[in-house]
Amino acid sequence: MKTRQKIKWLLLGIFGLAALLFLTLVIHIAVMVYHKGPLPFEYIQMARADFIQPLDSNQVKQVSNNLKSQKGVKTIYYNPTESNIVYTFDNRENTAQNIYNHAINQSQTAAKRYTVTSEDLKKGCPVMNSHSFYGKLTTVISKVVN
Repeated sequence: MKTRQKIKWLLLGIFGLAALLFLTLVIHIAVMVYHKGPLPFEYIQMARADFIQPLDSNQVKQVSNNLKSQKGVKTIYYNPTESNIVYTFDNRENTAQNIYNHAINQSQTAAKRYTVTSEDLKKGCPVMNSHSFYGKLTTVISKVVN
């Protein structure tokens, strides 16, 4: 075989492989978004409170018990290294501000409720960049399939 013909077959093989991989990506996205129903935990949200000083075990128990007594609170996690508490709740039953006011402020510990900045809210989903190639491709395929 001539060198020119070898280069032609090599480029054709590379182009074919790239097309096959792209087709696989499109099929994968289509399968993942086709008739996607509601998320199983769509009403569960997370909230966080940052404590100014680290809490001792009695204070952690008190704050945890106050949180557990609130309507809609599902799970609670205290992070001693960061001195914050993260909890999940059902937003149909309660709000993050209401839970913070009744559980954390009631415990007499100096804490600040974590709130997302307006810049972060504008970004949307932190996992997927809607301006990236993958984000745009997913949007297009979702509109075509559904």
